[in-house]
Parts: sequence; structure tokens; C-alpha cells
Amino acid sequence: SVSAKGHNLVANGNVHECDWGLFSCRQGREETTQNTTTSFLVIVEMFLELKELPNEMGLLTSLERLDIVSLSLKSLPNSIDSLENLKYLNASSNSLSVFPTSIYKLSNLETLDLSSNVIEDTMDEGIGALSNLRVIDLRYNLIGGQVPTELGLMSGLEIINLAYNSLTSFVPGMQLPTSLKEIDFNLNDLAFDVALVIDGLTSLEHLRVASNALYGTIPPSIGLLSNLVSLSLPENNIQGEIPSTVGNLTLLYEMDLATNQLSSSIPSELESCVTLTEFEVEDNSLEGTIPTILGRLTNLVRFTLNRNRLNGTIPTELGNLVNAEVMNFRVNKIEGIMPQEICSLFQDGNLTILKVECIVGCSCCIDRSEEYC
Repeated sequence: SVSAKGHNLVANGNVHECDWGLFSCRQGREETTQNTTTSFLVIVEMFLELKELPNEMGLLTSLERLDIVSLSLKSLPNSIDSLENLKYLNASSNSLSVFPTSIYKLSNLETLDLSSNVIEDTMDEGIGALSNLRVIDLRYNLIGGQVPTELGLMSGLEIINLAYNSLTSFVPGMQLPTSLKEIDFNLNDLAFDVALVIDGLTSLEHLRVASNALYGTIPPSIGLLSNLVSLSLPENNIQGEIPSTVGNLTLLYEMDLATNQLSSSIPSELESCVTLTEFEVEDNSLEGTIPTILGRLTNLVRFTLNRNRLNGTIPTELGNLVNAEVMNFRVNKIEGIMPQEICSLFQDGNLTILKVECIVGCSCCIDRSEEYC
């Protein structure tokens, strides 16, 4: 019941690792986009419920990629530190409870995925030895404490995902690598100035730090992140205004700043963000009127302004949002009448949720129950 694909690699001179009789696997060499070949081993199933890999794994010194996913592993063998050519390690969805420090000797490692385990340790400075890391994914663990300074020194790091852990802080004065393209710190207990994940990170494409304890104001330098497509910072303690420089983010499709302490008005410069599909700023303290220029954002699908301090009337120009599925204006100081142009979207278009105060005349808001009022 042991199978192998591709050209077998030889361990210890004459033994094929897929013939050890300990697991079902695929192994061989695959071409990469650079027209080179990569030695790989994918363990599909462990036999005999070993819950651990044999120390003989350390004999596979030519291995460059190792996939050991969903095998109920409780630890990695110390001999893994002998895999000196390993560039990709995926040990996600196992039962690892301790951070495997033996990987610190894998100096050529570029991708490390330990997501969906039960690691409770804090990350220590030893991770800095992985100086060639481009991707680190530790989401869905129980990691607590500080984010080590050494992560900020990885000059080639492009993706860092620490979401769904119990991290609390960054070392004071720490900066993140300017090479970063994707940051995901969702659902931790991190308390830091929001500028840390914005200033100088001009290569950033995705920024997700929902449900933490971010503070401070969004710096105007956010306008320099010209590659940003996703900005998700809801459920934090961010104050101040939405800077006008967000108008420079012409590739942005998601802006979620809900449930913060933002004030001032909605900047008219948003009209340049024509790719936006989600604009969610509910549960803040935004003031002023709803800018008519928002009607130019015709790709918007979700548009939520509820629970702010906005006043005036709902602009007829919002009737141009033909792709909108959700519009919520509730709990503001808005008056007047719901424009017929918006009612048409609700009656004949994609709009399925339209919520507004009872004080606003609305012929298309058929359900005037408490849900809408």
C-alpha cells in the first residue's frame, strides 16, 4: 500500500524513503518556473499511528520541499535540521504544541507554514537565523507574547501571517521589513501604533489587522502604498481622520475601517478609488455630509455608513452604484427622502439590504420594522 510517483530520491545510498513502510507518499523532482528541478517529498498518510516522523528523515539532505500536512504530528524530529537544502516546509494542520527550534538551522528555508497547530510557545530570537524566509505562516495557533525583533530584520520577507493567535505586542522601536507585500495579524491582542504597519511599507498589497488594539492615527504616508488592494483594520482604537491621501490608492478594492474612533468627514479624494468594492466605516464618529462623489465608485458592493454622526440628505448620485448589494445609513443624523434612484436599485437591481432611519422618507423600504428603524 506504499506508492511513489516520479523519480525516486535515494537516501543513505540505496534506500528509497517511500519504501520505509512508515507512510504513503509521493516523491520525485518537479520543474519550477525557472526551468530548474526541485526535490520534493509529500507524505500523504502515516502508518501505524506513529504520530511522529523517523529520525531517518535527516538523511534526505537533497530535499528542497517537504509537505507533512494533516498527519496528527505532535513534534518534528530533531534530525530535520540536517535538511540543509530545504526551501519549503509545510507542516500545517497537525498537533504541534512546541515551536520546532530544530528548523532554525535550515538557513535556506524560504517558506515556513506551521499554521493550524496548537503551538503555545512565544517566538524567540532564534527565528532570526532563517534569514532567507520569504513567507511565514503561523496563523491558527496559540502563540503569545511579543513579536521578536528578528522578524523585522528579514530583508526578503514578503508574507507574514500571524492571525488568530494571542500575540500582545511588538518590541519597542521594532520596524517591519520594507519588502513586505502581505500582513495578516487578525484576531490577536496586539497593541501598537497603526503607523507601524504603514510607514515605509511601499510594497504592501494586503494589510489585515482586524480585532486587535491598534491606536494612533492613520498617517498620510498611507498614500504612498500605491500597490495596496486590501485595507482591513476594523475593531481597533484608531482615531483621527481618514487622510485625504487614500485617494492615491487607485488599486484598492477593500477598505474596512469599521468600529474604530475615526472622526472628521469622509474625504472627497475617495473618488479616485474607482476599484473599491467594499467601503465599510460603520461604528465610528464620522461627521459632515455624505459626499456626492461616492456615486462615482460604481464597483461598490458593500457600502456601510451606519452608526456615525453624518448629517444632511442621501445624495441621488448613490443611485449610480448599480453593483451595490448592501447600503446601510442607520443611526446617523440623516434626514430627507430616500432618492428614487436608490429605490430602483432595491426594487430592480442587486441591492438586497437597504437600511435607513425611520425619519427618512422611503417608499421602497417596505419593511419599516425595528430592523430598519
